[in-house]
Amino acid sequence: METEFKTLLDREKQIRDVQRYFKSRINTLRDMVNYGSWLIPRAYDSSAKGWAAMIVIGVLLKQVVMMIDSIEVLISSGISTPGLLQGRAAFEASLYVEWILKEDSENRAKHYYVSNLRNKRNWALRMIVGTPQEKEFSDDTQELRPNINFDGIDLEKLAKEQLADINRILSQGSLKTIDREFEELSPKKTREPHWYAPITKKNSLRKIAANVNRMPEYIFYYGRGSEVMHSSLYSHHIEISKQRISLKSIRNLSEMNTVIYNAMVVAIHTYRIIILKYRPGENRNFSNKYTKDWKKDFLNIPSVKYQVGNGSPTSTA
Repeated sequence: METEFKTLLDREKQIRDVQRYFKSRINTLRDMVNYGSWLIPRAYDSSAKGWAAMIVIGVLLKQVVMMIDSIEVLISSGISTPGLLQGRAAFEASLYVEWILKEDSENRAKHYYVSNLRNKRNWALRMIVGTPQEKEFSDDTQELRPNINFDGIDLEKLAKEQLADINRILSQGSLKTIDREFEELSPKKTREPHWYAPITKKNSLRKIAANVNRMPEYIFYYGRGSEVMHSSLYSHHIEISKQRISLKSIRNLSEMNTVIYNAMVVAIHTYRIIILKYRPGENRNFSNKYTKDWKKDFLNIPSVKYQVGNGSPTSTA
């Protein structure tokens, strides 16, 4: 087994630095995750158990909690920059929560559900010989075919069974109407529209962010996460100064302030929306929880600056 190149990957040092500078904030983030894990069943128990509750609480709120939990795991090990990806995902789910609950909630939740079924249907069609989806998928994955072994599983049979079940569901009432809306947006089936496109008439998350007055978060949180997602920023990896190029450590604390702050903002904002909608009687208790347990760490997150050449951070808190 290989040993790591310590100059670029010193796990023990990063964990020590995290404990030195961010221990309290990580504990607070973990407490927020714990709170969210209890809010999911409480909110659903208080809901009308309709489409909106199923998607908003059972899927999107859970996604927010899951992503923040993953951020806590990453930063506890001194992994900060990849946490921007989880922050991006958490923010997107939070946007959907707020947008669905703003108006027309049942219909919007149904669109989310139908879109998911349509995506599953496309995957099923890729396994059925003779369909346009199967031909395109087969052409695109030809190089992988010799290395795939399904151990005698009849994928086409399973795909046909799944397809029949999906079509049965999508033939019912308002779901059928919504399915038709998606078809009209993509008649050539070249690309499946985003789940909200039939409502917004545009494949744009930015439009949703503007609609719920969260453009600053969209620009800073979603934008930073996109830079990591698309590998579009060299400064995450190298530093150029005085005609010298320095490689940054694979694990480092340079984005810890941003990652923690973004995660906490999304958690607090999303929990407040859910509480006001489904458990308004808890709002005062939630405010007290914030003031007593979270506010100090939320408003005082340190940042660190590395000295070029020695990889040692200094706190600017």
